[in-house]
Amino acid sequence: MIIHNEAEAHAVLARVGFYRFKGFALHFQQLHMAGKPYTPGTKFDDVLTLMQLDTRLRLHIFAGIQEVEIGIRQCMAEQLMQTHGLRWYTDSALFRTPRPGRSDFDHSLFLVQARAEFDRSHEPFVTHYRQSYSGAYPPSWMLAEVVSFGTWSKLYAALHTPEQKRIADVLGIHQNTLREWLKALSIVRNVTAHHSRIWNREFRTMHIADRRPPELLTALQSHSFVPDDPQARRLAPRLYALHRLTQAFDPHSRWTTQLVALLAPYPAPLLARVGFRPGWDGQSEWA
Repeated sequence: MIIHNEAEAHAVLARVGFYRFKGFALHFQQLHMAGKPYTPGTKFDDVLTLMQLDTRLRLHIFAGIQEVEIGIRQCMAEQLMQTHGLRWYTDSALFRTPRPGRSDFDHSLFLVQARAEFDRSHEPFVTHYRQSYSGAYPPSWMLAEVVSFGTWSKLYAALHTPEQKRIADVLGIHQNTLREWLKALSIVRNVTAHHSRIWNREFRTMHIADRRPPELLTALQSHSFVPDDPQARRLAPRLYALHRLTQAFDPHSRWTTQLVALLAPYPAPLLARVGFRPGWDGQSEWA
């Protein structure tokens, strides 16, 4: 590896750690060769550029998830309050019964944990509510401010199909796809929140898009996503979910436009590790 400024290189490693740096440097190593040498001409700055891409992408993803997190909890609360009241989440009849021996959503346990999370909060509105309504469960819009995105994802997944469909229809997304996307994005959120590497990461499989119309799924697989990722384990399908959801919650959102601008300077081999084909940003599916 070519190092033009050793003092700067030492400063970088002291700041981020050699182990983190090495995770990005692996991209430039010839792993099939003895000793795993770096590709000739590899510079220390090349690894820094890759780390900067990861940081910029991670921060942008987190901004998009913020839009989705606020949007989905508001959408769920609004739709379910209309027919099930301010504290709809306390009604066990809305949720699927856990299957024996499975790690399904447990409504009773959720209520205990949600109440404990609410009571631990030091937000002024929580303190005021506890003082004014001792022992009462808070309205869902108030609980939404203290319960995590992962919990909202599990709440949605545990709802019976009619309630799931009612919420998903507002967003123009099939309920099964929305369920998969929320689960996948809750995992991505945790990765970004812990500042872990997001570039070149693989996740569990997920639904890429609604299967109706089938042309949409085919177009994404043929023109946007790399062919060696049929199970959607790369980041790109999750970025598509963020594209669809940020647009659904705010048609004027510039999240996708900013994503395209962010990735534009980087070469195709780096973006392939995200899961994108060359020319992905010109496809109508991202409009």
